[in-house]
Amino acid sequence: FDAALAAFDIDAADADSVVMIGNHLSRDVSGANRRGIISIWQSWSPRREKQATAPDEVPDYVVRTPGEIPALLEFIELTMARQATHRAMSALAPVSITG
Repeated sequence: FDAALAAFDIDAADADSVVMIGNHLSRDVSGANRRGIISIWQSWSPRREKQATAPDEVPDYVVRTPGEIPALLEFIELTMARQATHRAMSALAPVSITG
């Protein structure tokens, strides 16, 4: 995952704004979670394990069909934008009104 971030010139500190979609809980999801990357598990693969066997194998999101991916990505983007706005608003100094 570090190599993928580097290949796209993404700083490791920004890993929490990256999404990984994979079908293997112990490799894809676990690796993304350990790196702080948003994990999406595509659960339709008949060849892969369907139950997480370790806490880091639990995905952030699950998609059951490929058609669910665009709406989920839009949801994640909107959530990230709201969080960024909230952080920016929280960073503003409080204004005191006296009179």
